Amino acid sequence: MERIELCKRKYEKEVYTYYLCSFQEGEVGIFGIPIKDYIVVHTPENCCGYEDHVMLHYDKWNKSYYVNTSYRYLQPWILKKIKKKLMELYEKYELIIY
Repeated sequence: MERIELCKRKYEKEVYTYYLCSFQEGEVGIFGIPIKDYIVVHTPENCCGYEDHVMLHYDKWNKSYYVNTSYRYLQPWILKKIKKKLMELYEKYELIIY
């Protein structure tokens, strides 16, 4: 896997970095499923030392996109800005969101 830095954005004095994670053709993941390229946002550490990654997901039931984090709480307005930028980058690099 190759991780390419796309851009950086600053929200509330913290710098969020957008990366394109690209895989070689034919690379497979668990259960032999081919891995697609995706974009991830790296968040800075919070006061407790947790850093996190934000990814864009597609909800097939509601037919909508959403973003989430695993370890760190982010303000809803920050998540909205991250989601908007992620959507722009996915369109720019012509990636498919599953």
